[in-house]
Amino acid sequence: MASEEDAPTKAIYQYDGALRTLETSVISVDSVSQLADTDKALFKQIEPDEFLVQTAETIFYAQGGGQPFDAGRMEKTIQNGASRCVFEVKAVRHATGSRILHLGRFINDKDTFQNGDTVRQSIDGAKRDLHSRLHTGGHILGLAVRRLASSLPGITELKAQHYPDSAFVEFQGLIEGKHKEAIQKQVDQIVSEKLPVKVHWWDEATAKERCAFFPKEIGGNPHSDTIRVMDIEGAGAYPCGGTHVADTSAVGKVNLRRISRQKGITKISYSVEGP
Repeated sequence: MASEEDAPTKAIYQYDGALRTLETSVISVDSVSQLADTDKALFKQIEPDEFLVQTAETIFYAQGGGQPFDAGRMEKTIQNGASRCVFEVKAVRHATGSRILHLGRFINDKDTFQNGDTVRQSIDGAKRDLHSRLHTGGHILGLAVRRLASSLPGITELKAQHYPDSAFVEFQGLIEGKHKEAIQKQVDQIVSEKLPVKVHWWDEATAKERCAFFPKEIGGNPHSDTIRVMDIEGAGAYPCGGTHVADTSAVGKVNLRRISRQKGITKISYSVEGP
């Protein structure tokens, strides 16, 4: 059974977001009946025939930071590369002890992974690409509003969500609907500039100095005293654990859908299409 003393999972997607397959080793496999209450609480729905799998590394994005988890599968391999055991990943979450847990079901319930097994992870590339475009698109929207600071004084970012069909960025302060066209124009400009999107690991002082937005609470790197930062070069940087596209043009068309205001908070919803 997994515990806080278990080895942490290295989130490979934070270092190389382009990987769609990865071979790694199994640390633990727990059936539902073996789960600790703290691990059960991480997931909304768990079926009796499902398992939680932890691996040494993972390319599966663990839900958080406003971005959904990755879908896909893990396959146990043998010397000639043939698979003989398949685990379909249903959900992925961060757990205590810097663990990342994969919830899912074995295709053939007569065979499961064993601790130490080598498995090949494969994620749904189309979903990952969409999630990455939405996440980068949210940051582009935030930076577009910042470019209009002279006409939108006192507006600061609060939080964002980058889910398909429900993506938005929230701001402290009121943005009237009449500014929608100007914000859209700035968003389109940033996309068209094809600005490189780079990931850096900065210490907290550097991140606070260079980032356009720095939340009050933020997680760092469990392996060092640094913070992961997503930098849209020439536009602005954000502390961020999510996945992103290589440059702003890869986001495609970012469409501002609606500007709503309530109790001093403005929410701008958006979607992406293309590219």
